[in-house]
Amino acid sequence: MREVPAKLYGFMREHAQMAGLDVAGAAHGLRLAAVDPSRLGERVDWDEIAEFLERLYGDCTDAEIEAVGEGYLEVNTWAQLAASLVMTPRMLAEVGWEATRPSFPHWDIAIDTSVDPIEVSVAIPEEYRGSRVMMVALIGEMRALPTLVGDEPAEVEAEVGARFGRYRVHIASEPTWRDEAFRRGRLALDRMSAAVLDLLGVAARHDRMASPTIPAAADLQRDHGLTPAESRVVARLIRGSSVAEIAEELSVSTHTVRAQLRAIYDKTGQRSQAALVSHVLTHPRDEAESSPLPG
Repeated sequence: MREVPAKLYGFMREHAQMAGLDVAGAAHGLRLAAVDPSRLGERVDWDEIAEFLERLYGDCTDAEIEAVGEGYLEVNTWAQLAASLVMTPRMLAEVGWEATRPSFPHWDIAIDTSVDPIEVSVAIPEEYRGSRVMMVALIGEMRALPTLVGDEPAEVEAEVGARFGRYRVHIASEPTWRDEAFRRGRLALDRMSAAVLDLLGVAARHDRMASPTIPAAADLQRDHGLTPAESRVVARLIRGSSVAEIAEELSVSTHTVRAQLRAIYDKTGQRSQAALVSHVLTHPRDEAESSPLPG
């Protein structure tokens, strides 16, 4: 199977647009140009994704492409939701890569979080197009991944080519008992690990995140000092919507949504979408008063 969720193309497109790149030019002549990434179940051909990335970043240095990988996590709401549900960088790495399998079924992925540093390998078979851009961008993604759960950026050693990537990921913090329990599926954490992987697997297959309980608008405003408009933005972030999707749903510009996000960050003391979602979902409130999506 060579198709991947269109939602992933949507994340890539949104990040490139934020960087001011010629997204329309890069997609010109490709079937994915007509794809709606927000449409349920939409998928795109991997070879077209690889061509799209090559057109966008093929002339960039490795350092620039790694920075693209780091920034990609800021628009990848799947990664952000995973970060709000798990506790440690190693757990997030394992969950993230396991959830990648259904997204990229043609990749051969191996990960070992039982060793330090974590070892990850990715291989693309000959019948599919290779993408050195993607393999290099993964360095940046793995470097930045621990920051989604409040840890320091990882150090990543890598050997990459168009069809392979071999990575050794040095996590700054020490392993905890939670990491070991999660890895072995022991005690209560076996249910949590399975639930997280199932949740992300559903997202990868259906391009929509199963919605967690959304706090009531009044709770968001009271507990976090948000305006009604800001509470609508936060509620949609929790649901898994991107900045572009929120802007479309609320009939405002992406500039307005980003300005509201900056105000929300100031009020909550958070500095990323992942941290914000985690903060709001774990803030004490009366669950009986929670409601469907505000506004």
